[in-house]
Amino acid sequence: MQILSVPLWRTARRYDRLSQTLGIQQLNRARLIEWPVIKKPLAFAMAVTTLSAGELTAIALFGSVRFGTRCDTAVTALQSYGKLSHV
Repeated sequence: MQILSVPLWRTARRYDRLSQTLGIQQLNRARLIEWPVIKKPLAFAMAVTTLSAGELTAIALFGSVRFGTRCDTAVTALQSYGKLSHV
């Protein structure tokens, strides 16, 4: 949600008064003003969600105690070098 909140907040701050002055509301505002701004961040958020779901599915189907995710592997590697001792 953080990926989408920043562009939406900026858009609201930038175009809120203009939208009110022109009488652009609800669906038209979303279509004309907000959609062009959040297209790319929304696609990125969906891609991250899809990858995460795919990784969790692989763990559920093929996982074992020794099977870890890429994130687990990266954290373990960094911990072995003493870079992430707080995780």
